[in-house]
Amino acid sequence: TIDFGKVESFSTVRVHTIDQNGSWIYLPKYVEVLVSNDGIKYTSAGRGSEYVKDILTLGWMSVNLPVQKARFIKVIAKNHGLIGDGMPGAGNKAMVFADEIQVN
Repeated sequence: TIDFGKVESFSTVRVHTIDQNGSWIYLPKYVEVLVSNDGIKYTSAGRGSEYVKDILTLGWMSVNLPVQKARFIKVIAKNHGLIGDGMPGAGNKAMVFADEIQVN
């Protein structure tokens, strides 16, 4: 959850994540953005699943939205879940790593 301290306008939320299956780190299924002005009641503004690699196994998942005005946002990176057969870590829960969130 991010509190801007006041109502702000934005239209893009990006999450920097890693896709390193050999270490059981899988991309999120999607990233969802929820907005609120009171920090209690949230509504979904949208979600995205496109991944754009930037360097090595790192990249961005972006959620492009109509212009939003909100004081609070929640960013949810939905875990991949159980790793499928034939993949590194099969049968185990995948991990999600994220190191940066950008709001523009």
